[in-house]
Amino acid sequence: MAGAEFLTDLARYVEIQGLVEALEAERKAIAVRLCDGLTALGDSTFPATVAGRAVVVRRWRKERVLYDDALLQHRLGDRYVETLDVDMKKVRSRAEDLRSWLGPNLIAVGTPGRERVKALVEAGRARIDEFAGAFVRDVTYGVAVSRSRSQRPGGDQDEQDGQGEVPEGFQ
Repeated sequence: MAGAEFLTDLARYVEIQGLVEALEAERKAIAVRLCDGLTALGDSTFPATVAGRAVVVRRWRKERVLYDDALLQHRLGDRYVETLDVDMKKVRSRAEDLRSWLGPNLIAVGTPGRERVKALVEAGRARIDEFAGAFVRDVTYGVAVSRSRSQRPGGDQDEQDGQGEVPEGFQ
């Protein structure tokens, strides 16, 4: 790909990123208004036909409860353990500690890691031929284009005119 074509593609990619960001922000704002409309109707679904396409708008409620771990552990003592579910964020953050805690049981939940295999071979504790045919290399390519840290988003977004038909019951 020639340099000029690459830069043209990059410019278009960045332009599309901006359009997608603007559309996503608009979509989220509209979703809030639709949810508010369904709430006002006292309903959780609204069937409609839009541009000849049958659709159903659904409203749901998602609730999260965040506990103060230290406070509950202090108040409940030994009973605190009975309240716990596995928290995958905590598991990932403590992965190295888990290796020693799990010991021989790591085989039930672990998988070989590329860096650990390399270290085992380099330390002379395994031969490279022991791994021959025991893995598949999967390579995926992608591209990500983001604002550089020195750039700040600027410019005003155009306000939407908000014109269009309002479904019956939302007036």
